[in-house]
Amino acid sequence: MSDKITREQWLNRATRELAKRFKANGLGTVPTDVKISCGFPGGGSARKRIGECWTRAASSAGVNEVFINPIIEDKTTVLAILAHELCHAIDDCKSGHGAPFAALARGIGLEGKMTATVPGEDFKAWAATVKLGDFPHRQLNLRMGKKNKSGRRITMVCRTTGNKWLVSQAGHAEMTGCPFCGDDCHTTGEE
Repeated sequence: MSDKITREQWLNRATRELAKRFKANGLGTVPTDVKISCGFPGGGSARKRIGECWTRAASSAGVNEVFINPIIEDKTTVLAILAHELCHAIDDCKSGHGAPFAALARGIGLEGKMTATVPGEDFKAWAATVKLGDFPHRQLNLRMGKKNKSGRRITMVCRTTGNKWLVSQAGHAEMTGCPFCGDDCHTTGEE
């Protein structure tokens, strides 16, 4: 058997370690059927939202589904994000970031604004002792593999109707007439 583990195996092991920490601190029970994966959160910006916990009602499997954004690779950061999301799973996302959530988050060692917690010194010290090894994942660069949309565009205006539209420089060079009236239109500026 290989010593290499998948991200999901690592996240499941991390969940079990965090469940022990929650229990030892009298903070509640992490659901044993929670599903953890590395993937883009479903709501909000992929650049801003680094973790997400979905309610049992949202899952056809009837379990909490947790996602850790693949732009994160640091072990302690992943553990802190996972701890935050497990605070949500403990009460099936009922308290949002309110007082019951805050009590769990602070109790487990998270600090800062409850919508964007960070690991406190106690949490960092604990994370350093957890025998998980590094998170077996490398950061996904959101800028790579995307088509470059930085080309300049030209704003066009129909002389007849006043309608405006944007066209790329290459598209402008190939234009034969206005898409609204078929006439010859003019440039009003560059975006």
